[in-house]
Amino acid sequence: MNYNYCLIFLALLPIATFHISKIMMPSRVFSFTAAAVGLVIAPVSQGMVEFTLIPLIGVYFGFIGGVLNMIHGSVGYFFLGALGVFEAGTVLTVTQLLLMNMVNGVIWISYYSFVGYRMDLKLSPQAAVQQFILSGHNLQHGEEF
Repeated sequence: MNYNYCLIFLALLPIATFHISKIMMPSRVFSFTAAAVGLVIAPVSQGMVEFTLIPLIGVYFGFIGGVLNMIHGSVGYFFLGALGVFEAGTVLTVTQLLLMNMVNGVIWISYYSFVGYRMDLKLSPQAAVQQFILSGHNLQHGEEF
């Protein structure tokens, strides 16, 4: 089995995270789901590029994967290239691809988890009440903001 086809199965992680966090901690559904998306977005988009080999509908999935891979995969590639881990323009080995996807995971999990946290504050009524209680905790009666 090809390495890129195995990357597609990583898309199950955000789906499972969404359903488990909806049951276990409904006030943080978007935080956990977005963190899981950030962890796997670069490898999944790299694996979606392989869909271009499938006629008709596969070309569209491959195009979406190519666009997402240009956005999410290039960050780790240029970061490791700047550090001198590999030379630009050479074929990457599996270990270099793994290292690149791990760097992408660290970068994108921080960004997507912040976005998910902000979505939880906006959309989840439980999180909004908790935020209001924490922000107004130190106020005294008659005191202004």
